[in-house]
Amino acid sequence: MRVDIHAYLGHWPFRKLPGNTCDALLARMNRYGVDLSVVGNIHGIFYKNTQAANEELAEWVRPHRARLLPFAVVNPTYAGWKRDLEVCRKQLGMKGVRLYPQYHDYKPGDAACAEAVRAATELGMPVAFSLRLIDDRQRSWLDIDKELSLEEMAAVAEAVPRARIIVLHAMISARPFNRTATDDEKRQERALEILKQADVLFDTVYASGCGVVGPNAYDLPAAIERYGRDKFAFGTASPFREYVSPFLRIEVMKEADAATKELLWSGNAQRFLKL
Repeated sequence: MRVDIHAYLGHWPFRKLPGNTCDALLARMNRYGVDLSVVGNIHGIFYKNTQAANEELAEWVRPHRARLLPFAVVNPTYAGWKRDLEVCRKQLGMKGVRLYPQYHDYKPGDAACAEAVRAATELGMPVAFSLRLIDDRQRSWLDIDKELSLEEMAAVAEAVPRARIIVLHAMISARPFNRTATDDEKRQERALEILKQADVLFDTVYASGCGVVGPNAYDLPAAIERYGRDKFAFGTASPFREYVSPFLRIEVMKEADAATKELLWSGNAQRFLKL
């Protein structure tokens, strides 16, 4: 079985995204053997009232609920978000929540964010944060240039210890430093140690199964060795990224046995999402 914890539907205002409809995503899933995809509505990132996007998403996925698992988009600075969150959970059947502090103009360390994470946790919903949505080199001049950090994710985990947090577009430093670490690197190390102890799941969109590291790749075998194989799950970031390389990132990992790969493909996602 394969579960994609990181996919989207809807339009991006700055460029055309192929594969951004239910039918197109299902065609990709069928071709590459993905059984279930967790999806959010891109429109919710930009609508002032995110609930309109959640209602759209619920309508889109209604005929496909066996394959497409919807996550609501909530803006905790917008009036009525608590009511909307309850509607998403109890009436629309949303499985989790995605928060976009950088687009909705608040910080993960703000009280409003902690309140939203706490409210979702009380409803049994995991909360996903995307450190970024696109490579900054592809950013439109009309788009924001803010990214979230692992330190901010660690602060959320400390503020709401019972939360289940999904980190999308995760970038993880896993190799021991062979030189004196910078202050930024030390802060990231401390954040990762906090996240190691928390109920957190990182996606593999930027993972490198063969140990190659760079601006858009982290060493997945080293990350698993350091933080545990239960912390990572397969994700594609479709339709923002092409659909093939996420499969190769896991498949080429020679260090992983079949049981570890099964956890990456689906086991960790199923446990985390309580499927």
